[in-house]
Amino acid sequence: MNTLVRSTTLLVAYAALGCGQGPAEYHVAGTVTWNGKPLPRGQIFFDPDLRKKNDGVQGYAMVEDGRFDTRKGRATAGGPHVIRAAGFDGVAGSELPLGRPLFAEITIERDLPKQNSTIEIQLPEKKAP
Repeated sequence: MNTLVRSTTLLVAYAALGCGQGPAEYHVAGTVTWNGKPLPRGQIFFDPDLRKKNDGVQGYAMVEDGRFDTRKGRATAGGPHVIRAAGFDGVAGSELPLGRPLFAEITIERDLPKQNSTIEIQLPEKKAP
């Protein structure tokens, strides 16, 4: 076997062993309410909670009519997370594509399942900035 073929065979075998695979990621979908109503538009970020020794990728999703799905954003690592939410009225303007802000960023802590899941997020009432 020549050197090129041997090197290529070793490279393929190394890749097949899982080289380059990152930590597990899980998709989260669900609903977001604020003041008891679906959040018109917004953004949700899922930050692994480093204080609770959870490390991994930051997940995110856009919110539209109170619904979100990380399949249209980025999956999460699962486990303890700090969820950050930004909410808008959904009335787009030339410089406000999501509309006017409804509140300053809200953060909540939540343990997310280490599997694909559906959750409900109820944001506490907070005034516009």
